[in-house]
Amino acid sequence: MQKVLIKKVLAIFLVLAISTHLASCQPVDYKMSLREKCELYGFGYEEYQTTTQDGYILTLMRVPYAPNNRDEQDKPPVYMIHPINGHGNLLFYDGPDHSPGFELATRGFDVWVLNFRFTQVSRAHVSLDPDTDPEFYDYDMVTLRYDLMADIQFIIDNTNYDSIAVYGYGFGGTTLSYAMAIEPEFFSTNVNIASLIAAGPSYAHTQSLVYIGLAEADGLLNVVRSMGINYVNPTDFPTNVLNQMFCYPYPPLCNAFVRLVSAESDPYNDEDGSIRSQLFQDNSLTIQLSQHLVQSVRTGRVSYFDYGPEGNLEAYGTEEAPLIPLEDTINDVALLGSEIDHGTAPEDINDYCDLLGDRCVFLKYYSLSHFGFQDADNAEYIIDLQDLYEEYEDPRPTSD
Repeated sequence: MQKVLIKKVLAIFLVLAISTHLASCQPVDYKMSLREKCELYGFGYEEYQTTTQDGYILTLMRVPYAPNNRDEQDKPPVYMIHPINGHGNLLFYDGPDHSPGFELATRGFDVWVLNFRFTQVSRAHVSLDPDTDPEFYDYDMVTLRYDLMADIQFIIDNTNYDSIAVYGYGFGGTTLSYAMAIEPEFFSTNVNIASLIAAGPSYAHTQSLVYIGLAEADGLLNVVRSMGINYVNPTDFPTNVLNQMFCYPYPPLCNAFVRLVSAESDPYNDEDGSIRSQLFQDNSLTIQLSQHLVQSVRTGRVSYFDYGPEGNLEAYGTEEAPLIPLEDTINDVALLGSEIDHGTAPEDINDYCDLLGDRCVFLKYYSLSHFGFQDADNAEYIIDLQDLYEEYEDPRPTSD
């Protein structure tokens, strides 16, 4: 009996010791909201609610000033669109010196941040309950154009600018490319320059084993969705436990997984930061959106969501999902890619630039991995964006 008791006491002690050690490995701002980060670092913060035309209620965040320039008057707006595996906070993850959101605010921009309808901070609807109504998840990447349009219209209505610059990273950039093609008049009127960061409409040439695996598992994911499982919420699964047990004390184990999506070691990238920010976000992952993102890997086509021949007939009137009319895009577009990106291949970015023709006003590749644009200690691409955004700045004429 005493031996058993001693073993239990030792086990409890060991668990407490390991937990204390792992907690000490976490960065101070790992679980901080953007509001808390802005307060910590001296940036301004505001928060608004917008409602899409199909009834989703979104949280639109704003960082109107930085500690070096607290004047809020007439700064050019930049609207930032986050990737699929997080929410707007992800673009401010690595502190004021290594995050694109904070960098742009420091350089004098009025930064507005989307939170898509699938994120935990925008999980609301005027009539649908996300916990009980499966219809809440009945959307794909094409539908998400309504999220962009609601936010952009709000920004135009509440600033002194007739059009704004838009920053779309990864999935956010892909969604933006679809939206500009399907709603060309709205986006050409309200967006003066669209910058796609490590993104394009197609992933046909991807080398990411994760993207390829998701594309190959499309049939299985359809079965999962038919069972009423529409999204994965990390708070429902032991991802945080895995994070604590492996990623913090043994970064190389998770680095191996990161590189399946990212690329070989990025000379400018904080790999530990990538692990923390990319793998274990407190955010739901919507299955249908994941399928749509990698659909071009499987089909070689940039199209509306593919429901299969029978489903396509019902949804579109044809057995094949119709193509996204990318050639209808009339926005000026800047494409910033990576030389070592396994996710978004340079071939796909080049093809998009060729299709846009004169509308592709900027094309450049950087020595960054896919995740390096998010938290790299390298401001070259931010400086290029600053020059572009200032060139296209479009203030509203003042009335006498």
